[in-house]
Amino acid sequence: MRCFVAVKLSEKVAKFCSSTALSLKNPHAVIRIPSDFHLTLKFLGDTDKIQNISEKLSEIHFNKFSLTRRNS
Repeated sequence: MRCFVAVKLSEKVAKFCSSTALSLKNPHAVIRIPSDFHLTLKFLGDTDKIQNISEKLSEIHFNKFSLTRRNS
């Protein structure tokens, strides 16, 4: 199974990303529904060690954080 570690985006950010992606009108882009939007931190690739990875990730504790978008 293809796996990755990701952070789920807030509904507000996901809607912004969705509308931005749709405005690009790229015929090759596959636009997902906003509830599936996430920020990939690490792509793990194909693995059969889902249970082990899940257990290790559940041991990680961190504080809530925010990201800021800047216009460039």
